[in-house]
Amino acid sequence: MIKIIEGIVQIGDIVRENDPVKNIIVELPYKKGENALHVLKFNFLPEENKLEIDVNEEMDEGTVFKYLYVGKILGNSPLWYASSTSSDYILTETIYNLTKMDFGEELNKKLKDIFEKFYVSIEELEPKYRYVLDLSKSGYKEKSVQDLFKEIKEDKKNENLSPNEIGKKFRKKVSKYFEGYLKKKKYRTRRNRFIYCFY
Repeated sequence: MIKIIEGIVQIGDIVRENDPVKNIIVELPYKKGENALHVLKFNFLPEENKLEIDVNEEMDEGTVFKYLYVGKILGNSPLWYASSTSSDYILTETIYNLTKMDFGEELNKKLKDIFEKFYVSIEELEPKYRYVLDLSKSGYKEKSVQDLFKEIKEDKKNENLSPNEIGKKFRKKVSKYFEGYLKKKKYRTRRNRFIYCFY
């Protein structure tokens, strides 16, 4: 028992000596062969009611620290991390979950403003899937979020699915639609992969 306690104390000393945030940063590859991977930034411009997608920044060994990439939350916990290797959560639940936290008056106000101006609510879905980034704010207006949801609802294969399963399918469809947008803009190629983040 004493050895276990000594081990815990040693771990505590190591954590205190180092930056605790750095201790949870997850490393990511920043190159694929000779090609640099990229950061995809969602740049919200509330004053202009506009969303910019920026893919110009190449990743390097410091990118995970710059954007505090800490990996994924395991289990069913609400996802609130502002950087991810998947667009799924940023397109749906992340901003909503961040608005439920307290970051101080100024940041709380900015998050609420972004949420209200840039996210569409699909009332039939539970909160985890209900709020979706309105990609038309970036100028991509091929389909609306409501059109995408209607396609899921009208697909006969989905008739007997639970609301949770419908939500998952909808999020997957939104992600696929966003990937299509990236390909059309020539942002996405087989060699071009991203870490997604808010800017």
